[in-house]
Amino acid sequence: MNTTNTLSTDRLKAARAGLQALKAQDQKLITELGRIGRQAAPAGADVGAVAELSAKRQGIFDRLLREGLPTSTVEKELAALDAQIQTAAAKAETARGMLAAAAQLEAEINAKRAQNHEAARAAEAELRAAVAEAVAAQFEDEAIPDLIDALEALRQAVGRVYGTKLAMDRMRFLQSHGPYEFEPNAATRTVYFDLCALGMEERLRGHATLRAGNYNGVILDAGSIIDQVARDTLAACTTTA
Repeated sequence: MNTTNTLSTDRLKAARAGLQALKAQDQKLITELGRIGRQAAPAGADVGAVAELSAKRQGIFDRLLREGLPTSTVEKELAALDAQIQTAAAKAETARGMLAAAAQLEAEINAKRAQNHEAARAAEAELRAAVAEAVAAQFEDEAIPDLIDALEALRQAVGRVYGTKLAMDRMRFLQSHGPYEFEPNAATRTVYFDLCALGMEERLRGHATLRAGNYNGVILDAGSIIDQVARDTLAACTTTA
């Protein structure tokens, strides 16, 4: 009897592999976004440096006006600061190009991720359908055959138990009444199971030893086993050496 609970069909394997591939692609795109962001971060600092230096330059003039000082007192400071601003402006121009390229790449990657998410939703739906199909296949190919095997094993066990009991009852009867009186029959010859919604009538069509009582029911007819076990047991008990 197959007792495995592992679901495995070609469709299920393909659905799982497809979803895993999409998740791996998305993780790769996330990693790529992180790399671009780290690479473009210094460019953002370069662009910000111009604004910081310009604010510092404005602060110099603010100080002059507040203190009533002539411009000549800060000429050297302004010249040095202007040189820094000029250098920073050149770097900022290059940095803006870097940031624009980074933004374009990020937009392309995010568009790919959006497509991946749509594909992942479809892949998840396919996986659910594949799982349902695999469960149905396991039900038909494993669970139902296992049930039928178990019912047949029970039929055999019922036959052995009641056959042995019938032999015991007949031996007691013979001891009390002799062989010419009416002898006992087995108390039970059939067992009925109501297996709702399993459609056993169709599933047992043509089965050699089990038969359906109605659409849901199964009859375990152990009569022939009971009789054979009773005969064999009585023969074994009455055989003389």
